[in-house]
Order: sequence, then structure tokens, then C-alpha cells
Amino acid sequence: MKLWTTVTVLTDDIVSIDAPRETLTNVPFPTKGYNFSVKISDKFKAFGNTKGLQYVCRVDPPFVGYSNPWIDLDTGNSYCLFFPYTPEHLVRFKSKEMKPDITVSINASLRKADHVSGSASALFVGGFSVLEMGKDSVQLNLTPDSNKTIITILGSTDIEIYWRDQDLLLVTPIHKKGFGISGRAKYEVSGDYGSI
Repeated sequence: MKLWTTVTVLTDDIVSIDAPRETLTNVPFPTKGYNFSVKISDKFKAFGNTKGLQYVCRVDPPFVGYSNPWIDLDTGNSYCLFFPYTPEHLVRFKSKEMKPDITVSINASLRKADHVSGSASALFVGGFSVLEMGKDSVQLNLTPDSNKTIITILGSTDIEIYWRDQDLLLVTPIHKKGFGISGRAKYEVSGDYGSI
């Protein structure tokens, strides 16, 4: 009995990815995602039928968001669309090594040949959000019956807070947990009744 094995050495990049030029962030949340352009070499056609060729997309680190393959039917261009998770979601991830910004890598590999892949990296800067925040601003109503309010900031908590009427209102930090893109901080707002 004889066993014959054929080995094909691929010397060129079969899958290449280009990262978007802008810095990635999750606030404001990009509803259309970020486009990582995916190109598959024409030379791959010599190694089999590429009709319906598909690829999968992965995010590293995976807790930052998710990615899906997408083809623009008008242009025929292929992409990995990256959708970052919101600050509310990222606050659940707890790590001592978390930073305000991290490098995110998107990897694309052929669906039936996982070892054939390419990747690209981009800078991700986490934003922050305020719990119960309205569309345009946060409104705190302080009345004589309840002259203090608690606000919670999720995400990058390394921020400075400025407010109007500083002689009437006092903003005091009361709790801070974590830092970077998965932080949580609470502030007490107190003072004469009114609203900001």
C-alpha cells in the first residue's frame, strides 16, 4: 500500500485586511459598524472552486465587540464589519489590566480553511455613558424634598466633571470601581433646589 500526499505551498497573502483610518470608539455607538476591508487573492482560484467563497470574522480581544462578514452588492467589495459593545456592556468585564484605549484586531479566515487568514489592527478608545441619560443631556431635578441625586458613569471614568452654578451645586465622588473602558463611578449631586 502506498500513500500519496500532495502539498501546495502558498507564498502570497491570500486574505488581506485593511483597517479603517479613524480611531474606533463605542460612543456615540456606530450603528453601521466599522468597515475592515477584506481582499481575497485571485491566485486562490487556482486551488479550487471559489464560487460562493465565504470567510468568517473574529475580534481580538473578543469582549470588546463582535464582527460579521459583509459584501457590498453594489461594488462587490468584502468587509468585516466591527460592532463595539456599549459602555454598559463593557462594564461587566472586569480586568486589572484594562486601559482607556486598547488595540483591537480583526481576523478574517476562509470558512473551510481556517489556517488561511489575515488580520488588521486599530486603536479603540472607550467612551462613557451616564445611566438614565436622555438623548441630548442629563437633567437632574433637585427639590426641597429631595435635594440630592446620584448619577452613575459607566465606561472610561477618567473624566473631569464641569457644571454650571458651581456656587449652588456640589458634585462629590462617592464610589469608583475599575478604570479604563470597564469602569464605574458614582457621584452625588447636592445643593439648593433647582435643576441643571
